[in-house]
Amino acid sequence: MKPTVEHTAEGTVVGGIDTWPGWEFVVAADESWVKVVPPDGTAVTPRLWKAMPIGHVLRLASSTWTVAALAGVIARHDAGSALPRRPFGGSAKHNAVVAYTYRAALQRGEKPREAIVEYFGISEKTADRWLSEARAAGELGSYLEEKRAAQQRSVS
Repeated sequence: MKPTVEHTAEGTVVGGIDTWPGWEFVVAADESWVKVVPPDGTAVTPRLWKAMPIGHVLRLASSTWTVAALAGVIARHDAGSALPRRPFGGSAKHNAVVAYTYRAALQRGEKPREAIVEYFGISEKTADRWLSEARAAGELGSYLEEKRAAQQRSVS
């Protein structure tokens, strides 16, 4: 059975893990917490807690970001919530959030690099590094490619 991943207002819900049938794991958007939802009547014991595939759950949650989920992250940020912190060494999710923020800035007619600096509260040098990482990961094209794509989206 293939694991299921669904983005909700509470966070990303991961279920359907073969070795944990009936269990669900909810990962906060900023990955600051994981909530375990056991099948009915099952108690979470220390032994079960230690055996849980939390690393696998976090990888599944961060690898399935959709445009709608990314838009939700940015909307929560605009309403006062913090953006997800960049994990040490980066992640696919972080690159996707950076790329989404970049494209949203282009759509609004803003300078995307400056938007990254402002949204994340980082230096220009760090923004440049994050943009390079997102491009290397295939999440983001060159400035000209992204600008052309933004213009095509605004026309259609």
